[in-house]
Amino acid sequence: MKLPLRSGKEVEIDQTYIASWRGAYPDVNIEAEIAKMRAWLLSNQSKRPVSQIHRFCNLWLSKQQKIAELHCSAAAIARIMPIIQSVRDRTVGAPISQERFLRMVERDCHGADVLFSPALVRKALQSEDK
Repeated sequence: MKLPLRSGKEVEIDQTYIASWRGAYPDVNIEAEIAKMRAWLLSNQSKRPVSQIHRFCNLWLSKQQKIAELHCSAAAIARIMPIIQSVRDRTVGAPISQERFLRMVERDCHGADVLFSPALVRKALQSEDK
């Protein structure tokens, strides 16, 4: 995906950066956020960075990571726990990866109109252990 600078030049965001950001911002859907960045930059030409598009991306993603972490309230945990249990019930005896488990919870959350973030699922699972 390419992101535009103020000059109109477009900078390709390569997979090296995307992989690095996935590690640094585990609760953020990097590809979706890059698409949002592009839309925002196209709509706000005067606010586009002159250079340093990767710095712009880091600031954006850092903010999204903080937002994801803030959504981990007790009320949010209470809303997501039945969905987590439902996914567990459907996968009993069929070991699945953590990634697949998260995708299943995410899909069910969207269907139930419940906020989803990997951070929220991790916090909910940690609260069970206490």
